[in-house]
Amino acid sequence: VDDELKEKEKMIQLQNSEIVIKQSNKDEKCIEITTATGAKYEISKEKNLETLLSTLFQWMAPFQYKNLLGLTQQTRTSTVAKELSDLIVYCQTKSGGITMSKIRSNEMKYYNISSTDYESMHKLSDKCQNKDELIEYHEQVLSRIYPRGANILSGNFTPIPHWKIGAQIAALNIQTVGPYLRINNAMFRQNGNSGYVLKHCLKKESEVRTCLIRIKLLEARHISSLKPQKEHFHQPNVCVKLYGEFEEDGKVWKTNDIQGEALNGFHPIWNRSLEPHLVANKDMAFLEFTLTESNSVGDNVLAFCMVKLSSVRNGVRSLALRNERGMKYPLAVILVDISVLSSEQILEKEKLCKSGLENVVTQMRDSGVTFENRLRLKKKKENFQLELTELVEMKYKWADLSSNNVNALNVPCSVDSFSLSPQPRSLSLSPLPPTRNFSRSLAPPPRRLSASVSPPHTRRNKLKQTNSK
Repeated sequence: VDDELKEKEKMIQLQNSEIVIKQSNKDEKCIEITTATGAKYEISKEKNLETLLSTLFQWMAPFQYKNLLGLTQQTRTSTVAKELSDLIVYCQTKSGGITMSKIRSNEMKYYNISSTDYESMHKLSDKCQNKDELIEYHEQVLSRIYPRGANILSGNFTPIPHWKIGAQIAALNIQTVGPYLRINNAMFRQNGNSGYVLKHCLKKESEVRTCLIRIKLLEARHISSLKPQKEHFHQPNVCVKLYGEFEEDGKVWKTNDIQGEALNGFHPIWNRSLEPHLVANKDMAFLEFTLTESNSVGDNVLAFCMVKLSSVRNGVRSLALRNERGMKYPLAVILVDISVLSSEQILEKEKLCKSGLENVVTQMRDSGVTFENRLRLKKKKENFQLELTELVEMKYKWADLSSNNVNALNVPCSVDSFSLSPQPRSLSLSPLPPTRNFSRSLAPPPRRLSASVSPPHTRRNKLKQTNSK
């Protein structure tokens, strides 16, 4: 090659493009390459000239360049074990997004991955007849949903509608903070940020996906650490927001309407029960607690806590507060009492309470029970009665809320069958007053009771007036 370059310049013409290769005037150890656009490149002779020329020709245009300058192509021997290579499945990208024709023609294989913008996928999934086909399609093929290229503001989209049809990857703009990014972080935080989670049940006939949620906001600790030192902390409030698969699942609770003395930033106590709410699909529901500071100007958002509803355990729980990026604040927590119960769990708890109450009543009828044991059994009986009353109220609340949420599953038994089995006369679990008292309230009261209702001094004044007359 050096001998040919010394003799004369080599001109290689490739259709309308040309490359001039000659000896460099600056350095004898370099070759000067000039392209048709006038760009010049200097390449050292010590490098593999065949590789450099092949790379340059591929960059210029997809032309055939076999045996250029009399160079022979060398065949490379593969050093990859075929047995190991057969075990690897590569994600081969297919051009174009998902269409119903691709789904029905089985064009996509298990080793392919498709990329679709979120608007096209949203239009495709809005058609009810296509949802089941999309779920079955994503059981075999990977799919990635991404924002549109025209999104110059780097806004994010909600990944919930795409997760519910089985899409594996929802690509969000991580540089843009907001509720959708916090939902994505909460989804993958449920197993310790392992990078992947198992798919939930996507079938609509699932009986465990509908649940009744009840929240009691108790208190918070060390929220003054969220602000700079020696800065005054105004009235703290908590806004609880529920994101769900359906519009009826959404709910917002606020504590701004609490009237009373001002709360401090070290240990505020709310001790407030929020209104129960029925969620159609707890696997696609996310609960967010937002800590705000109210002053004369408005509300200032300080911290967040987003959790997946299906990952919440019943009972009193401590929720760590985080910033918009998901970083945890030290010591700052919110204490809540939360219960997420499906219809089967409510009926099972009712059955256990009834059997426990019957056992307690049987033990109390035993003549050999000591006074201390009788007091202990009486306390147990009161607890069972209170729990049964709460369960009955939950069933009535479920029946009331399910009429407004068409996507929620009904409770397995009707409202008429909510009545409990016969219990001792001291136990009253019906939401209405007893029949005897209810009938008395409808009848006109006797005349002799009119004097007993008024206080004693009123009766004396009436007697004086009668005597004077």
